[in-house]
Amino acid sequence: MTVATTRGVAPADRGNARAIIRRPLDTIDQPRSRALHAAQGITTVNVLDQVAADQIRTDLPELASGDTVRVAARVVEGGKERVQVFEGTVMRLRGGGITRSITVRKIASGVGVERTFKINSPRIDKIEVVRHGQVRRAQLYFLRKRVGKAASLRERRTRQ
Repeated sequence: MTVATTRGVAPADRGNARAIIRRPLDTIDQPRSRALHAAQGITTVNVLDQVAADQIRTDLPELASGDTVRVAARVVEGGKERVQVFEGTVMRLRGGGITRSITVRKIASGVGVERTFKINSPRIDKIEVVRHGQVRRAQLYFLRKRVGKAASLRERRTRQ
């Protein structure tokens, strides 16, 4: 099997189709360890996926935008550690796998407070869904402009 390469061609001729050299695939310069690992089916991506798969939590409930959730996060203040509960509406879910995060919004003393949590973080004790909201958007940024009762969402019906 051959591959087209511009290695060994003068930089001025690299755009020239005639200057492209055809070389056998096994003669392409690769670091020896990378070639060895590729032959064995071990790549850096596979190793990272295996490490991340061990750290993904399985005790989390099914989350969706519009759900009202209660997130218990561990907070360190001084030398002490305590659990702080943050209850609000899920505005958005981001990422996937180990990097998955949620943004939760609540109104505290008339002021909107948003907090983003990495849901696979060891700092998160638990997440519980209080109610499921019915929404037609993935990201609920329109809630930022709403105040009071207008900021509330209808509850999603579930079949029993």
